[in-house]
Amino acid sequence: MNSILIADRDHSVREVLADVTREAFPDATVQVAGSGDEVLEVLAKLSNPSAAVVHWAIAEERGAECMRRLREARVPVLLISAWDLSHTANALAPSEALLQKPFELHDYLAIVRQLLAQGPPR
Repeated sequence: MNSILIADRDHSVREVLADVTREAFPDATVQVAGSGDEVLEVLAKLSNPSAAVVHWAIAEERGAECMRRLREARVPVLLISAWDLSHTANALAPSEALLQKPFELHDYLAIVRQLLAQGPPR
C-alpha cells in the first residue's frame, strides 16, 4: 500500500492537495504536515512514505534536515514552489521533480503517479 506525505505551510494548499491526492489514489494513505517539525514527526512515527510532496519553504526551513531525512529513507520527492527553482533546487534540496505554483492539478497528479511508479531514488 502506498503512502504519500504532503508538506506545505499554507493550510488551504495542503488540504486541497491532500483531498485531490486521496481521490486520485484511494488505496494510498495520505499524511499532511504544515512545518518542518511536523515532517520530521511523521517520518519518526510512521513507516517511510512511498512519495513526498514538499513545499520549498519547508525544505529550506530546517536547514535541509527534512530533505536529508527523506533522502536517507529513499523517498522520491516532488518539490513545489511559487519560485522558479529549476536552476538552484537540486543543489540545495535534491528532488526527483519540481513543480512551480500555480500548477494544474492533473500535472501534479501525473508527477505523483510517476514518483509512485518509479520507486525510491537511486
